[in-house]
Amino acid sequence: STTATDMSRWMLAHLNDGRLGDVRILEPDTARRMHRQHFTLDPRMPGMAHGFIESHVHGYRAIGHGGGTVHFLSDMQLVPDLDLGVFISTNTTGGGGALIDEFVPMLVARYFEPGPLFIAPPGGDVEAGRPLAEYAGTYLSSRRPFTTVEKLFMLNAVQVSAAADHLVISAPQQQVRVDPLGGDDFRAVDTGARIEFTSDAAGRVNALLLPVPVMVFEKVGPLGNPTVLYGVLALAAFVMACALVGAWLRRRRPPQQTPAEAWAARAVIVTCLAWLVVYAVGLVGIGELGSDFAAVFYAFPSAAFVTALGLALVAAVLTVLSALLLYPVW
Repeated sequence: STTATDMSRWMLAHLNDGRLGDVRILEPDTARRMHRQHFTLDPRMPGMAHGFIESHVHGYRAIGHGGGTVHFLSDMQLVPDLDLGVFISTNTTGGGGALIDEFVPMLVARYFEPGPLFIAPPGGDVEAGRPLAEYAGTYLSSRRPFTTVEKLFMLNAVQVSAAADHLVISAPQQQVRVDPLGGDDFRAVDTGARIEFTSDAAGRVNALLLPVPVMVFEKVGPLGNPTVLYGVLALAAFVMACALVGAWLRRRRPPQQTPAEAWAARAVIVTCLAWLVVYAVGLVGIGELGSDFAAVFYAFPSAAFVTALGLALVAAVLTVLSALLLYPVW
């Protein structure tokens, strides 16, 4: 919690190795240690300094940090080679996020020549790499729920598709064309940013590195693809609904069944009904959040959603019972 004026003084002190006028808040060596890179996923990519996040802005090394809540965003960027510091705080209604992302790169590109890290567009023959089709697929951010029910809400998947001579990286509300530089290196056409892919021990592409070193995007198969998972959930709901409709249509002409078959049929009907109730109550719980994104943080899980999770345990037990009753039927 600060003012723009105080933030400006703080940035000036960091740009001057910890000193502002006659006041010193850091020893020069301490400031330099804070600013240097301590970790990177790839030596050709931006990494992490001490609390600062590295980035490349029009060929210059920048360090900064951003953050916010669902109601505001702030970002601070220092470009030491240019003695430049920029601090922006904005609400998130409308173009706040775009301002945070685009202002500093556009400012530096307009008023300064490209820096030593600038990646020029590839020209002539590019060193042949693997077929572009091998990069295509779905990638999920490592900053995501892996095991809890929140995994259901993993919506920010990145899709990579291959064209004849370039890749297209698509994320929600954004699409970027990247051209190959050779090997697993690529360049974003609009910003000039470096994009990297990594491989596993078998040589298969397994991750996408964007110039945001706080996360990596892991390539997932069909079972990890949110679109596929939602499709499986929808298909399951459809099949269970059909089972109930079939049971209703046969109510006046019941088939000849052994006692075991009758119990198995009843178990399947109750199981399908239980899961459909779980779906319905869960959707009610999600719907209670409304369109206010803040409710995801402050009102989740709602009572209805917790109820759905409890009912899901009952439905899971019934599912196991139904499966066991298949044996005498067979």
